[in-house]
Amino acid sequence: MKSLLLAMLLAQVAPAPLPPVDEPGEVVTMTNAQRAQGGIPPLEIDRGVQASAQQHAEWMAAHGSMTHSDYNGCENIAAGQQSSAAVMSAWMNSRGHRANILRGGVRYMGIGVAVAANGVKYWCFQAAAAPFRILERIAEKAQRNDSCDIGSCERRRILRWRRK
Repeated sequence: MKSLLLAMLLAQVAPAPLPPVDEPGEVVTMTNAQRAQGGIPPLEIDRGVQASAQQHAEWMAAHGSMTHSDYNGCENIAAGQQSSAAVMSAWMNSRGHRANILRGGVRYMGIGVAVAANGVKYWCFQAAAAPFRILERIAEKAQRNDSCDIGSCERRRILRWRRK
């Protein structure tokens, strides 16, 4: 009787949930490991580039569309890879994506990942030669209230302004 009661109690105890995985952080670590192997300086996370990459990943997930943005720098996108290791493997096995990850002359990066309603993960890697202070200010404003959207029209306007 005691063993049956003990078995019933143990069956009701659920295992502790695993801590969330920092997928963007893992991609940053793997990116810089690849760059180190090639003797290329590591990339730093820039809040503006990060906001841009995350916004584009969320846009792709919301629209179910793996489409490049009008980002003015290096950009890798992917869909369907379920882990940071899988997306890095896909990018490193693609000549163009690999070149973006190993490109000299860029110092800052951002990684975005978003999950669509159907469970598909969308990934976005963006790298830049300079920090995106303008996009960072827009991202901060968006966090303060929902009236500011870092939409593609606004991003195009900002990126055109930065090119001048």
